[in-house]
Amino acid sequence: MRSQRNASLRRIEGPIYPILSAFKEDGALDCDAVAKYVDMLASVGVPAVMTTVGTSRFNLLTDDEIRKMNETVARAAKGRCFVILAGPQQGSTKLNAAFARHAEDVGADAFIGFY
Repeated sequence: MRSQRNASLRRIEGPIYPILSAFKEDGALDCDAVAKYVDMLASVGVPAVMTTVGTSRFNLLTDDEIRKMNETVARAAKGRCFVILAGPQQGSTKLNAAFARHAEDVGADAFIGFY
């Protein structure tokens, strides 16, 4: 397991691109805009992308929107770059474990849990 983890981490060379939450005029999450942005980044060869509270409005999303955002990013990357997905900014270990399982299910390579 350790060698597999180390091999995955070695795949990250260069910058990790944080994915900003895009919104429609009515305030709804714009998954189409997010998908287009991630597709563009992956198509030009960025090494890694991630969802995170630190550089976006991710902290304003509901749990369902976070799942949608994470799924959109992972699917749009289509295995072309290393994908790091995050859970909600606040929540229990149990909640973050559920988000980590979801991240794995949608194709993430890594997960960030905030506690």
